Formats: sequence, C-alpha cells, structure tokens
Amino acid sequence: MATVTVSGKGQVVIPAEIRQTLGILPGMQLEFRIEGHGLRAEVLHKRAPSRLEDGIGMLRPTQARKGRLLDFDVADAMKRSLGSHKVNSTD
Repeated sequence: MATVTVSGKGQVVIPAEIRQTLGILPGMQLEFRIEGHGLRAEVLHKRAPSRLEDGIGMLRPTQARKGRLLDFDVADAMKRSLGSHKVNSTD
C-alpha cells in the first residue's frame, strides 16, 4: 500500500506503479466516492487527449514530392484527388 501526502490545494500524486497498473494517463478522469469512512477512486476509461507529437511519422507520402510545403496548393490537390468525381456544393 502506498502513502501519499495531500497538498494545501487538496492534490495528491498517484504513485507511478499504480498509474501504470491501472493505465492512468495524463488527461484521464477519476471518479471519487465516499464509502463508509474511506474514499474510493475509480478510473473513467476515456481516451486521453491526443498530442501532436504522438502523430509524428504516422502519415507517409505514397510518392516522393519535390518542393516546399509553402508551395502546396490545397485546392489543386483536392481537384486532382477527386478526379472525375463530381462534387455537389449544395450538400
């Protein structure tokens, strides 16, 4: 059993071993309930907010591109990707 100290703001640090065992990640929520003379904390298994750095390297180009990102024309790329598919602007 781990013992922690409550801060002046009522905050506690959940020991690393408990966080790892229960899969508690930054941004997750815990639900607190009073049970008798004790306190019960339950992990709400919602996804932690995603971070930009977690996505680095997930997308890979299908072909090598030359040029700079600043020169990329989004509208032109969309037209090319749609090819002969007609886009209905009233949807």
